[in-house]
Amino acid sequence: MKADSTVPKVSRSGLTAIVSLYFFSMGFTLVTPAMAEFAAAFPGRECSLINSLPTLFIGLAGILLGRAAGRRLPYRELAVTGSALALVGGCLPAVLGDFGLVLVCRAVFGIGLGLLIPMANILVNGNFTGDRRLALLGAGSIAMNAGGILFQTIGGLLAENGWQMTFWGHILYAAALVLAFFIPRTETAAAPCMHRSPLPRKIPGILALFFIYGMLQFTLMTNTAALFESRNAGGAAVSGLALSLFTLSGCIGGLIFGILSRRHPKTVFPLLFGLSVIGLIAIAELESRTGMILGLMTFGLGFGMIIPAFIMWAGSVSTPEALLKITAYVTSVLYLGDFVSTFWMNLNTAVFGSSILSNIWAMALFCLIAAVAMTVRNPFAGTDGSSGSGRPAGPPSD
Repeated sequence: MKADSTVPKVSRSGLTAIVSLYFFSMGFTLVTPAMAEFAAAFPGRECSLINSLPTLFIGLAGILLGRAAGRRLPYRELAVTGSALALVGGCLPAVLGDFGLVLVCRAVFGIGLGLLIPMANILVNGNFTGDRRLALLGAGSIAMNAGGILFQTIGGLLAENGWQMTFWGHILYAAALVLAFFIPRTETAAAPCMHRSPLPRKIPGILALFFIYGMLQFTLMTNTAALFESRNAGGAAVSGLALSLFTLSGCIGGLIFGILSRRHPKTVFPLLFGLSVIGLIAIAELESRTGMILGLMTFGLGFGMIIPAFIMWAGSVSTPEALLKITAYVTSVLYLGDFVSTFWMNLNTAVFGSSILSNIWAMALFCLIAAVAMTVRNPFAGTDGSSGSGRPAGPPSD
C-alpha cells in the first residue's frame, strides 16, 4: 500500500513516544497485587476504590477524546500534562496516610491516564496509513501487555514492604513525562465527518455486553491478592506474579485471536468464553497456588482475545465514518465497567456475605451463557476469514 501523502511524517523519536503511550497505559494495575495490604491498613473502608477509581476517569476521557478525534488538538501538551498528573497523583500516596487523600490522588492519576490511553490509538490512526498503521497497532498491543507485566510485578514486590511503598512504582512516569515532549505536533488525518455519524443499531447492545464483562472481570483482578492470602497460597509478591502470568497469557491469547480471526472467525467468541469458563472454575475450585495460577493463565487466554474480538464485532456492524468513534467507545465502556465493579462487589457482599467466590461464579455463569449464545447465534456466521467481515476491525485501509 502507498502511504498517504497528506499524512505528516513522524520522526523516530516521535514514533517511540507514541508507542510508549501504550506501555504506560497499564500503570493503573500497579496497585492490584497490594489490595490485601490496603484492606489491612484501612479496615472498614472501601479499599477497592483505590484500584477502581482511576478507571472512571479513564473511561470518561476515552469518550471525550474519541468524539474529539480528527479535530485540532494539542496532543504534545496533553501528553505532558497527562504524564505529569500520573507521576504526581501516582507517587503522592506514598507519603500520605489519610484514605481520603489517597483517593484524591488516585482520581488525579486517573485523569492523567485518561489523557494518555485514548491518545495512543488516535495518534497511530491519524499519523500512519495502510500496513504501517496496522503494524504499529500490533506493536502497541505488545507494549501494553509488557507494561502490564512490569507494573504488576513491581507492585507486588513493593507491596511486600508496606502498602505505601507500592505507590513509588509510579516513579516510572518520570520517563513518560520525558517522552511526552517528543509527541509529534501534527494534525491527525481522521475524518471529521465521523462525529456526525449516528451509532449503528447493534452498537448499544455490544457496548452493554462489554460493560458487563468489564465489571465482572475487574472484580477478579481486584480480589486476586485477597484470594491468595485467604487460602494461604502466598502474599503480594505471589499474587503479583500470578497477575503478570495472567497478562502474559493475554499476549498469547492475542496471537491466537490474530490467527483465528483470519481463518476461523466463527470460533473466536465460543473459544474465548469457553477458556474463560474453564479458567474461572479452576480458580474457584483449585485452592492450591499452582491451581489458581493455572486458572488465571487459562482465563488470561480468553481475556487476551476479548478486546480485539469486541472491536472486530463492533467494526463489522459499523460504518467507516463511525469506526474510530466506536472503537473509542468500546475501550471506554470497559474502563467504566471496571469502576462500577466496586458497587457490584458490595451488592454481592450484601447478598452472599462474601464478594470473592460469588463474583468468580457470577462471571463464570456470564461467560457460559455468552459461549452458548455465541455458538447458537454467532456474530461472524457466514464469514470464512477471507471476507472483510471476517477480519478484525481496524482503521480503514488506504
